[in-house]
Amino acid sequence: MSSRTRRDIQLTIAFLTTEVKLPDEDDWDKLRRCLLYLKGTKYMKLTISIDHMDIIKWWIDGSHNVHPDCKGYTGAMTSLGKGL
Repeated sequence: MSSRTRRDIQLTIAFLTTEVKLPDEDDWDKLRRCLLYLKGTKYMKLTISIDHMDIIKWWIDGSHNVHPDCKGYTGAMTSLGKGL
């Protein structure tokens, strides 16, 4: 769901999926907060518009070796105006 329709929770889901084997109280609080956010924004509409067809904006980020097993995070977004 986070990679297709709810990109606003993608960072939270990426973090929580790394903590699956040994979740602690903080992880459960993060999951509860994410679920409450989803419940509160259930009917929020996604708005995408185009300002200029010839201007494409990209944002790319990565964090490497942030875990003891050397796993990291990467992400990219693109926009033609309003919405990513």
